[in-house]
Amino acid sequence: MAAGKEVVRLCQHIIRQSFGEEVCRVASTLLNRGRLTSTTLIALSGLRAEAVLTSLVILCQHNLVLTNGGSSLKPPRDEVYEFNVEICLLRLRWGRILMYTYERLGQEALEVVKQILLFGKMSLPDIVHACGGQDSPSPHQVTEATINLVRQSFIHPTSPIFQVSMSDQIERRFAMKREEKKAAGESGLLRPIDVENMTNQCQWEINVERSKLREMERVLISKEKPGKKKKSRAAEEFDYSLRSDVLLEVNYDRYGVLMRDELIVKATEDRWNRGAAEVVRGVLEATLDRHSELKASRSYTPVNVNQILDKIPAKVHKYIFAGITLQSQGSSKSILDYVRQYLMVISGEDLQPSSGTRFLVRAEGADEMYTVELQGICVRLRANLMMDLVRERLGPRPARVLATVAKAHHISEQTIRDCAMIPLKEARIALAELQKMSLIETSEIPKSLNAKRANLTATSEHHRWGMDLPRAYNAMLANVYKTLGNILQRRASEYARREAAVIREAAATAMHRGGRDVLMQKDQEELKELDDVVRKLTLAEERCEMVVFIIRDLPGWPTPNTQAIPEP
Repeated sequence: MAAGKEVVRLCQHIIRQSFGEEVCRVASTLLNRGRLTSTTLIALSGLRAEAVLTSLVILCQHNLVLTNGGSSLKPPRDEVYEFNVEICLLRLRWGRILMYTYERLGQEALEVVKQILLFGKMSLPDIVHACGGQDSPSPHQVTEATINLVRQSFIHPTSPIFQVSMSDQIERRFAMKREEKKAAGESGLLRPIDVENMTNQCQWEINVERSKLREMERVLISKEKPGKKKKSRAAEEFDYSLRSDVLLEVNYDRYGVLMRDELIVKATEDRWNRGAAEVVRGVLEATLDRHSELKASRSYTPVNVNQILDKIPAKVHKYIFAGITLQSQGSSKSILDYVRQYLMVISGEDLQPSSGTRFLVRAEGADEMYTVELQGICVRLRANLMMDLVRERLGPRPARVLATVAKAHHISEQTIRDCAMIPLKEARIALAELQKMSLIETSEIPKSLNAKRANLTATSEHHRWGMDLPRAYNAMLANVYKTLGNILQRRASEYARREAAVIREAAATAMHRGGRDVLMQKDQEELKELDDVVRKLTLAEERCEMVVFIIRDLPGWPTPNTQAIPEP
């Protein structure tokens, strides 16, 4: 992803608060200067060579720095380092990752994931050693929790090949294929279409190789339990263990799937009611498997009503019964009948095809099989977020103006006035405010034959309003990154103001003297005020990070001609 000035500033705050000033200086040099060798990095950072090399080791351990893999080539080349912005920004998601881990797998899994996040990449013996200590789970519990995390794809194996940037791997694979063509007697001159096809082929091959390195079979060893028949191969009939020489890291994409599903459930509740949300939650749980991906356009495997019903707990049946009314025909209706009716409504079977984005789609055939339209829902979530932002900052009328511009490729001010149903003066003010937010822009229609084809007269407007969706979303992202940077900077300044009280509390806790209770009243008041400020800043950070997740990470990123609001 492109590293703008707000992204660079945010990454600097993240690295400084995680690793300290020296590591931040190395990361800042890479962020501002781009790809550098270690020699150049030492000269530009102004630090000692030992400090720079140690910082690079730390950053590589956490996948925050990628290399070109030059030392592994024949003949060897200089290693070139570049900063991995995407992984750095994902560190803001650690709180939600720990929350999902605790809710789904318990305290032991939480400790395992926490240690992997702190150390970057770890093998099973290192995880067991790091989780040891007073009031900690036993080694057997840690091993079982790690196996459970691997089986559910919350952590996955890694390899040194992931430390090499994707662009360098594609470039080398492309050069190798080109040399093979020359060796086979073919021409070395390639047309643009041949270059594009060969590049796509190289990227596909590398992605396949990387996916094989991520498979859990690289680290998970399964042995059949003694006394079991070989005809049955259920998962419970195997004993699992992990290889001790394979490093493990957190699978951010898997946790992103859980975040996406929570957003879809919330969107369902906003559109219908709590009962429909619980049914959709059951559908998402039934479709969740080890192959689920965050960027998938729809769920891979269709699920039937019985599979959905198994994922709906009995404690939420009351919401399902209260959310919809069935026509009684003399016999009581079961929960299965209610779920079927909900699925019909959510899949739009009782509506016209143009009534809106469908959350579910029923597969053709006799069985009631449903898939989730993930991309369509996420496109609507992203568009609704933009509309809510404009409505909150500017009001409902500018939001109507934005919706009008978004539905047209090019539109004049008079047409905006008529469609948004507001006076022309207010429409012009709203357009100016939206342009300041970089959400819309003007484009000139040339006074030539093209204008005549567009049925424009001599007195018609030759400047029209339009919307470039990728540019608009990137502008929103830049503003959110700036807000996140301000939040992290404010948190650091609050800790710096009360540094003495924090140090005294840490010393009292380390000496087992009761912690904060033995401090002076002034220190207790300062620490209480600090806790309140940090709590508010953390809440604001989580909300901003969720906005970033909706805009940047959900599937359905727009093309320049994509409309902001899905057609109703």
